Amino acid sequence: MSNVKDFELFKAKAREEVKRCPSEAGYVFLPNSFMDELLKCDFSVDQFNEILRIFDPRRSMK
Repeated sequence: MSNVKDFELFKAKAREEVKRCPSEAGYVFLPNSFMDELLKCDFSVDQFNEILRIFDPRRSMK
């Protein structure tokens, strides 16, 4: 399991990345480089899902 510091840093990186990601009709297109880096990290499933939820377009509609 990855430590909390790495997890929080990656979430911050995701929040910055989401500003640059193109979106269309409720979909967000994640850059391959971001996904490659995310998949190389040793995050738990819950942490992985929490990071991906940052890109959920329904969160920004609120």
